[in-house]
Amino acid sequence: MLVAQGAVAQDIDWPRLRLGRSGVLVQALVRRSTQGTIIRLREVGGRAEPVDLSLPGVTRATLTDLVERGLSPLPVQGDSFRVELRAYGYAAVRVE
Repeated sequence: MLVAQGAVAQDIDWPRLRLGRSGVLVQALVRRSTQGTIIRLREVGGRAEPVDLSLPGVTRATLTDLVERGLSPLPVQGDSFRVELRAYGYAAVRVE
């Protein structure tokens, strides 16, 4: 599912987002005009382990709560960063 405020998702030039393991769904990509893009993830494979994400052009990633308040910065190496996921858990990340 792609979510975009005020636009149909296919009308937006979304960058290529790669996930480093199976069992993780991208539930939403929400572009915020002044606050980057929110990526909402859901673990569906029953495995409590991190997922590596790769997104060309990303310079900063921040773990957020599900109402998009910043919780903690995530280290970005090149165009990749890692998000810890609990089994069947959710995560949200703001990228810029």
